[in-house]
Amino acid sequence: MDVELGLKIVEQILEKKHLSKVQEILLQQSLIGHSYTEIAKTSGYDAGYLKDAGSQLWRILSNVLGEKVSKNNLVAVLKRNSFRFARTESDRQFNSQFTSGINTTPTKYNSQLNPTSYSTPDSPVRAGFEQKSIDVSRESFDKTAPTNPDFQNLELEIDISLFYGRSTELALLKQWILGSRCRVVAIVGMGGIGKTALSAKLIAQIQDKCNYTIWRSLQSAPSLSELLSDIIQVLTQRHELYLPEKLSDRISLLLFYLRQQRCLLILDSWETILASNDRLGCCREGFEGYGELIERLGTEIHQSCLILTSRETPQEIVAYSGEKLAVRSLQLTGLQVTEINAIYQTINTFWGTPEEWRQLVDYYSGNPLSLKIVASAIQCLFDGNISQFLQCWRAEVFILDGIRDLLDSQFNRLSDLEAEVMYWLAIEREPVTVIELQDDLLSILSKQQLVNTLNSLCRRCLIDKNGGKFIQSPLITDYILEKFTQQIYQEISLEDREVFGDRLSLKNNCKGFST
Repeated sequence: MDVELGLKIVEQILEKKHLSKVQEILLQQSLIGHSYTEIAKTSGYDAGYLKDAGSQLWRILSNVLGEKVSKNNLVAVLKRNSFRFARTESDRQFNSQFTSGINTTPTKYNSQLNPTSYSTPDSPVRAGFEQKSIDVSRESFDKTAPTNPDFQNLELEIDISLFYGRSTELALLKQWILGSRCRVVAIVGMGGIGKTALSAKLIAQIQDKCNYTIWRSLQSAPSLSELLSDIIQVLTQRHELYLPEKLSDRISLLLFYLRQQRCLLILDSWETILASNDRLGCCREGFEGYGELIERLGTEIHQSCLILTSRETPQEIVAYSGEKLAVRSLQLTGLQVTEINAIYQTINTFWGTPEEWRQLVDYYSGNPLSLKIVASAIQCLFDGNISQFLQCWRAEVFILDGIRDLLDSQFNRLSDLEAEVMYWLAIEREPVTVIELQDDLLSILSKQQLVNTLNSLCRRCLIDKNGGKFIQSPLITDYILEKFTQQIYQEISLEDREVFGDRLSLKNNCKGFST
């Protein structure tokens, strides 16, 4: 450990009490591994006197830290506890610039996960911001809310100049974060539904209530250790900071700073670090620490908010969220016809009757990305004529490649049981109950297994529930049936195929489905 850093940590542990000359010598020499005999030779002090002085110093440190400190474990103890006393001299100098009203320009941590790269932001930190001890009462929260953001560190800039709708969702999210002071908020929904755009719009409307706004995408699946290092470097605005090796200690250090400043932390594409198949909402192997991050940020008191976007609801959100709790979850649904119409008019000229617009939007469940992909095809093939597109589509249902890719990315994450339930929901076409589904399934499922599977599909945003019955959107139904004709007969045995075919024939007689 660096000797100067070690001395500063000890000074802060002792609450700025000045070390005596002999204590300072003992610390300096112990940090570089010298024995009492070696210290005596270089300092001129008697070895016995040094041992007595050292024993007294280690006892003082032990009492403050609540753990045994000795000459032999000094370095390890200081490293383990340094995150609790991370405000060293450079931090105090930085804070003094605020309280004295100096207009200073902080260093900005590079948006890439590289702890050695820094750049200067365009605008300086607001001068005169007064650092205060934390008061978590609502009154103090409102009184001390800054009128301008101190610092933004966004990995990417989302264009929200053509943002339409979502006024209800925005109002709810602002109430959760600013009114209810939620500590963790999850925005979940199908791919392309607009989670990222909504988060960006939200930031634009509330960032003036925060000291820091930090946006990070998890698309490249960074390790939590790497991500925490990146975020902490932003929050501390400094080049050198000892970071604990243990993830739990590193999360503690992050929480330390989230208590000092009001920070809006956005982690986009959370599903990237989640496991697929039957481990719904659980983190992938090697990424389990992300679950601890949600748990601790949701349950420990601080004045910041973590916003995460995901196609699937993380297990920790399910466990800790509630209408009156500090962890909340919002599931996004599609946009309305008028909002999609407005988006289309920014792309090009489109026309159709009100009923044709409704049919188009309903089929794609108001999914903005899917409908933008469709808009390109309508413009390219039918010169913007929605009626002609629908006529072609009715003649033979087709799914555009971009939309199929979007659905593939979610369907490929399903477990075998989830996939089987999705197939039968598609074959049914109508809303069905748990009992009706249980009669359909080839697998021998208990009602508990089926209920758990349906719950998983709801959390994946792939099915809807209404009045105790379950159904898919029209687009997903057609997508599943397309996959069915290509794959299902390859995945079941010849013996089962006969039974499956008999059941399917009976269903099709009523529902008009032909193989």
